[in-house]
Amino acid sequence: MLVDMADMLRHAQSHGYAVGAFDLVSLDFLQAILAGAENQCAPVILSLAESHYSYFDPELLMPAVRVAAERAPSPTGMR
Repeated sequence: MLVDMADMLRHAQSHGYAVGAFDLVSLDFLQAILAGAENQCAPVILSLAESHYSYFDPELLMPAVRVAAERAPSPTGMR
């Protein structure tokens, strides 16, 4: 489920836990990150770093990331 990242981080801070943020460069990375979050019942932040844009076309990958985040069972933020 796609959530507001600020809300996610406020909740984490007030409850004393961290939220992992992971850079992805492909759909394989995306699937693995979300599978790990689901396996651990943990929230996650998906990050598309500008320094990795040579690995993918951000205009193509961003819509896939958004749909995957919306469908994910774990709270998922994007940056």
